[in-house]
Amino acid sequence: QVWSWDITKLKQVRKLINEEAKKEGSKVSFPSLMVFFIARVLKEMPVFNASVSGKNIQYWADVNIGVAVSVGDTLVVPVVHGAERKSLQEIQITLDDLIERARTKKLLPDDMGGGTFTLSNVGSYGSQWETVILNPPEVALLGIGAMEKKPVVRNDEIVIREMMPISLTFDHRIIDGATAGEFRNRMKRLVENPELIISYF
Repeated sequence: QVWSWDITKLKQVRKLINEEAKKEGSKVSFPSLMVFFIARVLKEMPVFNASVSGKNIQYWADVNIGVAVSVGDTLVVPVVHGAERKSLQEIQITLDDLIERARTKKLLPDDMGGGTFTLSNVGSYGSQWETVILNPPEVALLGIGAMEKKPVVRNDEIVIREMMPISLTFDHRIIDGATAGEFRNRMKRLVENPELIISYF
């Protein structure tokens, strides 16, 4: 199933962040923002930061988020290790480095190993949503689609908002539908109320 999150406020916050960041010649991307949010939610909901092997379940202390990157006709998933300990700027710097080395075929095996959760940005090639497939032995993967302006109801009025479709794939052996709903709701709250980001600083 596919849901959509209202990213209107997040786009405004990102614009303000980037106005400051450009003084240092940098910027913050939506995938970096998502990695930042995901890392914090995974610390609150460790069942999503786990692996299943046979009858064994391993809960990981570190949050290592793989980010799917399209390189030509292939897809690689470099990993932001220790994402829960990184600031938003540090995540962006790490992602920029990984993506650049992915595109120049300079990734090392360690750059793609040890992932505990994956983010797939299907919107980067114009797709609204896709059925995203788990990257075993991980137990969950979040897909984000192309952003689009849509009419929505807010306070009984129809308004135009920037919406981002999302899809969540999870392993039913360890995560049930109610728990998945909690994860989506927690992420939705952060994404749609980005001022809450200050609670993590």
